[in-house]
Formats: sequence, C-alpha cells, structure tokens
Amino acid sequence: MQTPRLALALTALVIVICARIVAGGETWSDVRYHTEVAPARLAAADQVRHGALPGWWDGAGLGVPLLAEPSHGAAYPLAWIAATPRALDWLIVLHLAWAALGVAIWARRRGASELSALAAGIFVVTSGAVIGAGLHGALFGVAHLPWIAWSAEAVRERRASVLLGVSIGLVALSGQLAILIDAVVLALALGKLHWRLAAALGAGLLLGAVQWVPVLATLGTTAGAKNHGLTVHALANLVAPSSLYIGASVLALAVLGGSWRLLVPIAVAIAFALLRVGPPELQLAVIAVLAAGAAGVALDKLVDADRRALAAMAAGAALTIAALVFSADRVRIHGGIGVACTLAAIAIAWRAPRAAWRTAVVLLLVIAPGVGGLAVSAPTAERSVVEDEPAWVAAIGERTHPLRLFRPAVMPDLSPDLADAIATLAGTSAARWGIDAARTEDPGRPKDTDRTWSAAAHDGGALLERFGVTLAVLPAQMLDAVHKPLGTHGAYALLDRLAIPPAAVALDWTYTGDVATALGELFPDARRAPQTLVVFSGHGTASQEAQGHMAPCQIASGTDGDIDLSCTSPGDAFAVVSSSALPGWSVTVDDRAAPWVTADVIRRAVAIPAGTHRVHWQYETPGKGLGLLLAALGIAGLIALSLVRGALDRAADPAPVRDN
Repeated sequence: MQTPRLALALTALVIVICARIVAGGETWSDVRYHTEVAPARLAAADQVRHGALPGWWDGAGLGVPLLAEPSHGAAYPLAWIAATPRALDWLIVLHLAWAALGVAIWARRRGASELSALAAGIFVVTSGAVIGAGLHGALFGVAHLPWIAWSAEAVRERRASVLLGVSIGLVALSGQLAILIDAVVLALALGKLHWRLAAALGAGLLLGAVQWVPVLATLGTTAGAKNHGLTVHALANLVAPSSLYIGASVLALAVLGGSWRLLVPIAVAIAFALLRVGPPELQLAVIAVLAAGAAGVALDKLVDADRRALAAMAAGAALTIAALVFSADRVRIHGGIGVACTLAAIAIAWRAPRAAWRTAVVLLLVIAPGVGGLAVSAPTAERSVVEDEPAWVAAIGERTHPLRLFRPAVMPDLSPDLADAIATLAGTSAARWGIDAARTEDPGRPKDTDRTWSAAAHDGGALLERFGVTLAVLPAQMLDAVHKPLGTHGAYALLDRLAIPPAAVALDWTYTGDVATALGELFPDARRAPQTLVVFSGHGTASQEAQGHMAPCQIASGTDGDIDLSCTSPGDAFAVVSSSALPGWSVTVDDRAAPWVTADVIRRAVAIPAGTHRVHWQYETPGKGLGLLLAALGIAGLIALSLVRGALDRAADPAPVRDN
C-alpha cells in the first residue's frame, strides 16, 4: 500500500467513523467546546473574512484580545476558513485525519506493515484524549506532532526539513505553548545533529512569532487560563480502552515498539501534565499520538504471536480491569468490551493457524473498542441545538450595542447538557447573535476581573449597573412585579435591567493607587456607591462634590476594536467606556491623540473639556508588526531551506572515502 493509497484509505475510514459529524447533521455534545472554545475561533475567522487579522473581540467580558491571547488559536491560518460551527466541526475532522495519516506514515517509516500502520492511525481517531484535545482547542497543534516525528528522523532530506519547519510553525501558530515545547523536544530527540534541523526549527519558530510576539507584548495584563489537575477518573481512563483516553493495551504495545529516544518527549509530556504546564488533558493527547506511532511496529509482533507482544497485551488487559474499578458505569461497560476484544485478539494471534484472515481479525479486535466506544468519548447532539437561534435572542430583539448579558457561572437547577447551556446563552455562545457575555472565564480578560466580580458579590446589581450590563439570567423566583422577564427556561428567567450606559460622561471622580482601595470605593459593604463615582489607577486630586448622574454618550459606531462616541459635558470630565483596559487601545478626542487611564479597575476613560466632543477608540494588537516581520523572515528561511543544497549538505554529510 503506497502513501496515496494509505492516505485515501485512512481518509475514507475517518469519514466513516465521523459520519455523524461530517454528514449526519450532528455535532459534538460538549458544552465547553460550543460555549467557550468555538466562539473565539469563529470570531477570528469572521474578522479575517472581513479583511483584517484577528484583533479585538467584544464577545467575552468587556472585550478581550484575540491574537494576543494564544488559547484563542486566532493566529492559526487553517482555522480562518471555518467561519461557521459546521465548518469548524469539519476542520476538526480534517485534523483528525491529518494526525492519523501522520501516525500511519511515521509507523511505516519505523518498519510497521501497511495494515498495522493503518490500525495505528485509527488509534488516533478513536482516542478520547485526541478528540478531547480537538474540543478543547489543541488539536490544531497536536495533529502535526507525528509529522514532526517523521520529518525529524529524515531531516537531512530537503523535503523533510521543510515539512519540519512548516509543522513547527503551525504548532506555534496554534497557540498552545506546552504543545510547542513538546514539538521542539520531539524534533530534537528524534532528529540528528544537522544544519537542516537547526534551520528548520529556527524558521518554524520565526513563523510562529505572529502569535507569540503579541503575547509577550501583553504579558502580565490578562488573567490567563485556569488549569485543573488530573482527577483519579482521568488517570483511570488513561489506561482504559482507546475509546477513552489512550488505553493500557496501546501503551503496552508502545513500550514494546518504541525507542529510548521517544521516551524523552513522552517524559516531558508526563511532567507537564503533573506540573500543570498548560491544561493537563492536552498532554494526554500528546502521549496518545506518540504511543500510537510506537504501537504500530509492535502490532506486527502481536500478529506474529511474539511472546513479548502477547504478554504486553495481557498486561494491558489486566491493568484495564484494575482501572475500571475507578471508572464510571458507562465506562465500565465499554471497558469490559475492550478487555474481551483484547483477550480475543491474544487468543487468535496465539492459537489460530497462520492465514491472511488472521492479521485482519487481530487488528480489527485491537481497534474495535475505540471505534465502538465513540459514543462515550465523543457523544453527539443535533446540530440544530447550536445553529438555531435560542428563544431568548428573539425576545431581546434589536438593541444598541454593546449588549451585555450576565449569567451565573453555576446554574444547578439546569441539566448539564448542551441544549440547556445554549438555550440559556452559556459562556460566549451568544456572541454569534450579537450578545456579549459579561461574566466569562476567557483567558484574555483583564487580570483583575475576577477580583472585581468577587468584590461585588454582596451586591452584584451594583456591578451590572456600573458596567452597562442590561441583561441578566436570574432564578425566576427572584423576579418581582417591577421586572418583567423577557423569557423563561426551567427555573430561570431573562431579565431586562436598568444600567448606566456603556459609554458615559463622569463629572466626579477620585484617584487611588491600588486595586484593593479602588474596589472598596466601588463596592462598599454597607451601602451602594454613588453612580457617579469613577475610580482611576494613579494619583491625582479628587473632583468636586457630586454633580448628578452620569450623562450618556451617543455611540455612533461600536464594532470590535473600533468605538466612535459623541460626548457632551458641562465642564471638565472623563468620557468612560465599558471596554477592557488592556494594552493596544489608543484614543483621540476631536481627532487629537490623548492619553487614557484605567477606570473602575477594568475599563477605560479619557479626559475631555466642556462641550461636545468626538471620542474615537481604536485597538491595534501590540507587537503585531514585529511578529509579521519575523514571520516573513521565517517564510524566507523555509524557502531557502527548500532551495539550498550542495555545499552545505556535502559538508554536513561527506561522501565516504572508497579504497582503491
């Protein structure tokens, strides 16, 4: 089976395995994917479709950077073609196929037979760890790891070195630093000392500068992602059949078919998972991909009834049985089936007569638990759940933007399924319909956002009013005769609230030098702070006594990264806008550049004199220009790497001297 036929066979199998997603009108039933991961990627693709690199996004909190927050994956060029939920699902399937093909070709290079390489590729597609990486935003990087392994081993060849550089660059652009480190370690561990290895790594890292220079330019200003440790169930499922995380049998075969060089990147991945360098579950995906490539060689030994391979499979089955004690009931069912398939494969490989059918049956039994267990590792739901407009959106109708919604982080009266989450506008899912999430765990939020919400916990209404949050999801029992709900879902209702406009003129202010004091002024324990109070970071002279409520500014336009206001003030004042105070923003007052200050801990303001003034805010990703320049150098390096040959290669690989 040549490479084109192998690619065709694997692609066809992936399409069949993922038929529910590709053509069945379904999507993955994963709440986090649809409410936190996918929206930012869809927003980035939409901005590129409108002719600009991803910049600012109002869909989360008071707005977050896209390119300057790596977990959004906004710099990954292949993701820019996916501007709809359906297209994004298909792109994930495409990367599953790419990872599977990479594993198969890598296994073939390491000596695996054609059928064993095919089975190794299927391991990847059915691994819960790899699918989970896709749903949590890291598959775009993980999918290139087997290609990095293959090209590193063949790095002295021109095409392989170029592929290595491109793959490293794509991993860097995918936005997961821990996966990028894994990729570099993998290349160094499997590659041989050669100038092409260094050149490929250097060009690839320069290509990734588009993503990482903006990250460095804004380092320390955002909250970042929350990483959770591995649970006992996750560790147990790690050695359950491949339908869950990786599978003990696959791990056992990987140990048998691997090499000491491969232990280095696997050890790094394990260390990262334990130390929580990046989300630990993503490191399981790295281990799964590398283990699948190593297992491909050992599958041939299993078919040939090699005693070590049979013992490894038996040990894997025993470990799976032990792990199922700590697993959920539905996992035990599929785990039991997996153990039965493993034992059957051992029995047939050991006792069945040598025949063509034996190879096929043994390999089918090895991969069957993964394919059959996809209902557990990758449950699906009707696509209409995420594509159809929720009833609450229609009830809200046309409003002035920005339109922000508060939703409790935990709603215990709702089922944890996808339909309830989307119906109640969880996470940033409502961004598709022009509704921004006031409360979110988006990593790009300002670093003091969580402290601000905590300080206002005793009187959350004060925070919503101050920051212009006009919509709130609350328990229906909290409603009164004054507040009429726009709609209800279960025990919850969508409420239309009164709030200070998202852009306003503040005539009164006070200065403070630290966040704790500012939060105490904003949200005092015993009373509600005056609406007119605006607190700035820095030092200055307090204003006059209260002059009245904030006067609203007219919002002429308010698209992502571009806000045009018309503000009128009777005297010296500050024009305040409920938009995150993060680097990259600039402001002009009557077309003249002006300095801005942080107001109310997490939003922005600019001083204006008496009269009517045009206030124009604009966002430009910090470090974008330098990142593009370095990326251009990386592209030039890859082109040179593809063209240069001759003297350098001969110097690195001198021809052997023949004796006459």
